[in-house]
Amino acid sequence: MNFRNIENIEAYNFVLSDKSDNHGISAMLRVKNEEPIIQASILSIIDFVDEIIVIDNNSTDHTVDEVQALIKRYPTKIILTHYPFTLSRCGQEFAETPENSVSSLVYYYNWCKAKCRFSYLLKWDADMIAPETSRSLWQETRTRVLKIKNAIIKPTGKLMVIDNHRKCRDSALLYKEPRIYPNNSDYYYVKRDGLWTERISFKGSFFYEIREQVNILSSTGIDYYEVKDLSKDEFDHFCKNSIHLEPKQQKEFEACQKISMNPNAFPVADTDKFILKIKSL
Repeated sequence: MNFRNIENIEAYNFVLSDKSDNHGISAMLRVKNEEPIIQASILSIIDFVDEIIVIDNNSTDHTVDEVQALIKRYPTKIILTHYPFTLSRCGQEFAETPENSVSSLVYYYNWCKAKCRFSYLLKWDADMIAPETSRSLWQETRTRVLKIKNAIIKPTGKLMVIDNHRKCRDSALLYKEPRIYPNNSDYYYVKRDGLWTERISFKGSFFYEIREQVNILSSTGIDYYEVKDLSKDEFDHFCKNSIHLEPKQQKEFEACQKISMNPNAFPVADTDKFILKIKSL
């Protein structure tokens, strides 16, 4: 599948190819200004994947320095690349940006996917951490995914919030979404009317539309923490003057508000070694 951008920037045209014969898992991290957490995020999954592709999108802090420090430790496993374009924010900007523009989240995500070299892809975010308690879950997931054709894994995430006193609070908010899927040209990101951000698809169809063609698996434990920091604007990638947040982000926003108003109502998560690696704590 060939992708050509409407800006005619030849260096950022690309091809999505089939990586099925290169058995393994690529982690895809798109990052921007994640200096305090990026090392914790990468180190928490380094043992379960075959490579980590880090794509920096115009960070202005020391995110790149933090990644480069880890590359010295894991020179064959971590690859850093750059996407230098300003991206449209989720919401009305996303809706109004052509899908084949370098400013489109759809184009950006597919470009990032094309950089990954192994048969399965893990869509990992820089604010995500795989806790110590999920070690066996991730090992089991790796074993399962490499044996099943067209496997799609929906891990379970839990929202953690760093409050204004620099304590990491357990919000108890859980969610599942597809995060591991085959790395071939049948799976790619799309834009769809009525949605305000990108979605992964199978030949252009969402997974719930073609359940009989794919194997959707869910976990029973907590596979990762998604960490939000009240000292940052964690929702600045959404337009503020046009629409509401997506349902998942709306729940996260409400949880952050509750913790901001009454942090002591939520337990402190202060024992996980990867949480403790977050530099702002």
